[in-house]
Amino acid sequence: GVTGQHGEAEEDFLNRHVELDGVILYWQGLGPQRLSTEARRRPIVILGENKHDDVDRVTMGNDLGVRLALAHLLALGRERIAVIGMPEAGTPSHGAARARSEAFRRAAAELGLEPDPSLLVASDEWRRPEGAAAVRYLLDQGRRFDAVLAFNDGLALGALHELNRQGVHVPDEVAVTGFDNLEISRFSVPSLTTVSPRLSSYADDAVDLLLQRLADPALPPRTMVEDVTLLPRDSTIGGRGLWAHA
Repeated sequence: GVTGQHGEAEEDFLNRHVELDGVILYWQGLGPQRLSTEARRRPIVILGENKHDDVDRVTMGNDLGVRLALAHLLALGRERIAVIGMPEAGTPSHGAARARSEAFRRAAAELGLEPDPSLLVASDEWRRPEGAAAVRYLLDQGRRFDAVLAFNDGLALGALHELNRQGVHVPDEVAVTGFDNLEISRFSVPSLTTVSPRLSSYADDAVDLLLQRLADPALPPRTMVEDVTLLPRDSTIGGRGLWAHA
């Protein structure tokens, strides 16, 4: 069985389907204690960025993806990079927010970028309205930036919308990158540079892990990290940022 809802729906699903031999589960709110209980009842493979050391897991290549996006912006000469999607301070955050924010800090250190804290924008939701609000906040505060690195395409598309609405040219003044390669990212104006996961292998590897676990329950827990690639598009290619030198 496969489930991907949130909260009570998953608990109800697992309780009603005790006859299942194994489960592939995408559940951001699944805590370690609850997961351990379910894992003792049946084999489980977790999809996503929440860390569970005692079960099999398939996760996105967040470190590589964020590093590719950041290196791309730096190679274009961008120096003041706003980051949208950081975890909210003092509040629980979903696994992707933690994973990609940590990946950004590691990549920045490796690539020699010292992030400007005033350009790191937290967001509890990763949707277009939050992306637009983040850019609006930066502009209203008079923050200078020549690139936006958004932690998913929803945030990036919202950022594009707000930059266009306020007359900021993309990419000449501000370059924008996303993450996840949603289909709509190809058709935005300008088209969105994004990090693309290999979703077909994501699903295949989850099934393979579950079948191996069913064949040999004594196997140690394993984590598979899926490959990602950068797809440069119009939101970054061409032009050089102007605000960083203003």
